[in-house]
Amino acid sequence: MLVNLRNFAAATAVAATDKQIFSMVNSKIKGHGAMLGAEFLWGISAPLGKVILVGGVSPMLLTDCRMIGAAVLFWIVSLFTPDEKVRPKDFLKMFFAALLGIVMNQSCFIWGSYLAYQCVDYHHSPAYPYHGDGGNSAS
Repeated sequence: MLVNLRNFAAATAVAATDKQIFSMVNSKIKGHGAMLGAEFLWGISAPLGKVILVGGVSPMLLTDCRMIGAAVLFWIVSLFTPDEKVRPKDFLKMFFAALLGIVMNQSCFIWGSYLAYQCVDYHHSPAYPYHGDGGNSAS
């Protein structure tokens, strides 16, 4: 891959040093890793949420825990990033964006999952594998 990047740099008459090339490759790897992690977390959230709901946690408690946990994680990350100035008139826009994009979206998703699990036979769900022997699958 390094050879291809060097050929690209030479063909476009860009004098790229090895440090710049490695920096470009590292940023691509970090970007793809972040996308993979985000997609994994997005994909696991529905089955994990259903498992938690079946365990007896109320939908509103699960929603609150998810939002509080995300707020804490964002706060921790903000300690390691540079400060940004936000115009005062944008705070109102951010409030409504958070209300509609997070609170309403997550609440509807969790309530829908809760209502769906009540009408589905979970013994035939991939989240709860049925072994045919009453759950005693010891070999």
